[in-house]
Order: sequence, then C-alpha cells, then structure tokens
Amino acid sequence: MDADNKTTIFNRHRAELINIAYGMLGNLPDARDIVQDAYIKWNESDTEVHNHESYLKTIVSRLCIDRYRSAKSQREEYMGPWLPQPVVDSDSNLPDSNIELHEKLTVALLYLLENLSPDQRAIYLLHDVFGYKFSEISELVDKKPATCRKAAQRARQNIQHSTISNITPNPESQQIVDEFIEALYLRDMDKLQAILTDNAVLYSDGGGEVTAAPKPIDSMKKVSKFLISIAEKNEADIDLEMTSVNNCPGFKVYQRETLHSIWTFHIHRSRISAIFVILNPSKLEAYE
Repeated sequence: MDADNKTTIFNRHRAELINIAYGMLGNLPDARDIVQDAYIKWNESDTEVHNHESYLKTIVSRLCIDRYRSAKSQREEYMGPWLPQPVVDSDSNLPDSNIELHEKLTVALLYLLENLSPDQRAIYLLHDVFGYKFSEISELVDKKPATCRKAAQRARQNIQHSTISNITPNPESQQIVDEFIEALYLRDMDKLQAILTDNAVLYSDGGGEVTAAPKPIDSMKKVSKFLISIAEKNEADIDLEMTSVNNCPGFKVYQRETLHSIWTFHIHRSRISAIFVILNPSKLEAYE
C-alpha cells in the first residue's frame, strides 16, 4: 500500500483514535503525540494488515497504556489534585480540528479514571465508553476476554464507590450553574448551600505553579464558605465567560483580562456534587 492510501485510511479513523488517547491520558497534547506516533508506525510498517481499524486502535491503545504508566508515576508527585486538561468553548469539538469530543469524556469521569490501573482504565474506556466487545478489546490490549471482563467489572465497582458517579449532564445542568453564579454574585450563602449536595467537593489544580487548595475541599459548608470568601477577595477584578467544558456547562474566569481559571461541575439530582477548577497555566494556555 502506498503512503497516500495509508494516510487516507489513517485519517478515516483519526477522530476515534484521538478520543481513545484523550480518554486514556486526559491530556490533549499527549493524545496528539500518541496519535502522531501511531501514524508514523503505521506509515513505516511493512506488515500486511487485513483489518486496518483494529490494527490502528491496537497501536494507539498499547502506546497509551505505556504512556499512562509513566504519567501515573509522575502524577504521584504532582502538587495538589491532578485534573485533566479541559476541552473548552468548542461546541464539543477538539480545539485543533473538527473532531467531536465523545460526550462521556467529562472532566468528572476522567478524574475518576485516575484511580484505575492503566489496563483497567483502557479496558473500561473501550468497553463502557466506546462500546467495544470484550472479544475486540482482548486483541487491542493483548489479554484474554475473561480477563478484560473482570478488569471492567472491577473498574466499574471502583467508579461506583466514588462520591462522583458517572453521570452525563442534562438540560437542567446549565440552569443550576447559572444559579451557582448568581448565588456567588449576591454572596448568598443560603442559596449557594441549597445548590450543593451535603458531601460536595471542590478540586482545584494549580500544578504547583499558582495558588490553589493543596487538597480537595469537602462538605457543603466548607465549600460554600471557601467560595464566598474568594468571591469577596476578588470582587473588583473578575470577569466570567460562559462556555462548555468537556460537554458540560462551565465558565472561564478572567482576572485583569488574563485567563485565570476554567470551572466545570458534576451535577447529581439537580445539585452540584463536585466542582473542578483548573488553574494550572500549562492546561490553560491553549485557550488564552
């Protein structure tokens, strides 16, 4: 097969390959690197391939598992909570292309997946998010179907035990975020607490580069008190811009016309159960 045909076939599957890589790594630059590496391997290979799609997904899945093993050990030394790089203000499209972000790849889900081993994460994503059969996944990750089935079950149990369950947003979510902003604007503690669940958690990721809470802030009272206090301290310098963040309602915060942070939410039964605040400059620079 000549190089032009290989490029055509690769581009046909590029969107799903990027979604798989982003789901595995939670970082768009790394996902792009992995897909580019897969393209080079595919282009240089002389192997006769009968199922191009499966072959490309196998390359990407195995590259992602290796990259995630390395990243996971580095994240153990990360300063404060680690959050994925968000996909923002794009009508569900990845920033550098017309590739649509998978609707289930929310910041909340990607954060939950950090608790899984590399193999569990890959198998859960491929089966529960992308809908592959275990017989297909076994070839992609080089494990028996029964092993994949057990790994997915354990991953599911791990996720369900979390205070953040795997729920995609609904039309009501935007209204709740609007009420959250209004409560902060009015400094209305009662209204703010009414929007939060009793066990609400706020995660802020500064990456050790900017000021952020070093640990998650948990409970409705602590989170609301923290939010009102930072709203009062920054009253004159803040502008908000509503946007979508990984297919969920959210907003950008500008401080003196500079992007300061990106906020998104996990909403359960009409109340906010988790708030994710990305402040790490390296995760914001794509949106400045």
